[in-house]
Amino acid sequence: MAERTAALADPGPVDVTSLGSRPPAAPPPLLDVRAVAVSFGGVRAVEEATLAVPEGAFASLIGPNGAGKTTLLHAVSGFCRPSGGEIRFAGERIDGHPPHAVAGRGIVRTFQRGRVFPRLTCLDNVRLGGKDHPGERFVANLARRGARRRREAELTAQARELLGDVGLEAKAGELAGTLSGGQRKLLEFARALMCEPRLVLLDEPMAGVNPTTGRHLMERIAALHERRGLTVLFVEHQLDVVMEMSDLVVVMAGGRVIRSGRPDEVRADRGVQDAYLGAWEATRPGRAGAAVDGGTEGRGPEGRSPERHGEESRQRQAGGEPGPVEPPRPGERDGR
Repeated sequence: MAERTAALADPGPVDVTSLGSRPPAAPPPLLDVRAVAVSFGGVRAVEEATLAVPEGAFASLIGPNGAGKTTLLHAVSGFCRPSGGEIRFAGERIDGHPPHAVAGRGIVRTFQRGRVFPRLTCLDNVRLGGKDHPGERFVANLARRGARRRREAELTAQARELLGDVGLEAKAGELAGTLSGGQRKLLEFARALMCEPRLVLLDEPMAGVNPTTGRHLMERIAALHERRGLTVLFVEHQLDVVMEMSDLVVVMAGGRVIRSGRPDEVRADRGVQDAYLGAWEATRPGRAGAAVDGGTEGRGPEGRSPERHGEESRQRQAGGEPGPVEPPRPGERDGR
């Protein structure tokens, strides 16, 4: 009995290598969509769609025309009310909230066609997206003119910085109506960032622009995603860019989410191939975005290729650190 008591009192050395071997629990997703349905009359545009986007992800939403992708973005951003399910952002339900309330929580979006104020300058377009804008408090401005001027100066400085981030600093004083389609989308993206969002929703950012401009636009967005720690969810049909840049791909068909995972997992899924990817896989000429003869094709303004950007983002999601990145070649930093 005494020996047994002594053994219990002194269990001997503990193998510390066995402690903490269980992997830590994954953090809850920033955006959590659960069995969401959206109906218009008798038409069910989205049917029990479920997806989760972790914070810091560069995620894409793909699928054939009519799959419900844009409608799902409408539901998340408050532009339409779901008829079923729930949407949580940072743990709180936001389904059914109006767009301004959703934006106040930290979700902003852009549209397929760049929505700008054509008769305002590019600088003023971006300034309008700022928080606590002096123009929102008329009576207070009369009594606190000094505070108003300081806030206007802050908004102007912030807007100029964002115009520089998207490559439009030279257009600051020009009317937005004079911009090309791709430039309008960059301007709209800069205005969205004035709200200091946590999640940015992009609806077909490459639509309506030529492939070279579209890729340059996505490279700018990817660079800002890294620099500002944004979470991005974008709808896109340019699958070469999607597969190279995304760390998470969500596939919709017939109003439902049929697959979600890493690009390689999605491409290997037979159901996804049958529903959407088959024709693209059969016709694509090869890996897009690769450097040609040592040139800069496929590289962003930070010297990273889209494929490199996606790999770095996936490493961060896994809790690791990205490997070294080669310095940009001449002309790459400004996207030439």
